[in-house]
Amino acid sequence: MTGGLITAMALVLSICVYFASVGELFLYLEKHHPRTWRELGEPWPWNYKPSNIFSATKFVFFGGALRLWDDPRLRARIIGVWASFALVFVVFIYLKSTGG
Repeated sequence: MTGGLITAMALVLSICVYFASVGELFLYLEKHHPRTWRELGEPWPWNYKPSNIFSATKFVFFGGALRLWDDPRLRARIIGVWASFALVFVVFIYLKSTGG
């Protein structure tokens, strides 16, 4: 395998990890914080609406989750989403910088 193919596979894998971490976060919200989950528009692929995606993104990345920050399990899931997003970003930048 070539280096470009390996890096591209790493990008796909990191995107899968990101979506898995987001799914785990939403499952946790649905079960343990149903009011917040409903406020976000019950964000799931079968309930796809741009407003749901916008609300969920705002919740995770722009401070909405801070109001529930005292829940350590939720905090760990949010940090996992942040970390997996950072991983996707780093792999993408590496792929672009190597011409892949």
